[in-house]
Amino acid sequence: METEEIKAIIERVLERGGRVKNLFGADGKKIAYYQINATYFSALGEDEQKLRLARAIQLFMPGHPPDLVPGSFRRQERLCGC
Repeated sequence: METEEIKAIIERVLERGGRVKNLFGADGKKIAYYQINATYFSALGEDEQKLRLARAIQLFMPGHPPDLVPGSFRRQERLCGC
């Protein structure tokens, strides 16, 4: 992905309540995006139709769909850490 595409995705996730962790060099400068933390539902814009479509696609993908049951519930970001 291009840097601008990555930045746009990160901005969208942050607007929806997600968080981003960055990697920093020894000099204290950011060298890379490390991790984006968001619930699946929040990352999809809290749109139930998008969530159902994404889960349906996962069901028919080869292999074993990850955390299908817990991730199927609508959950918003919880910033309290509970």
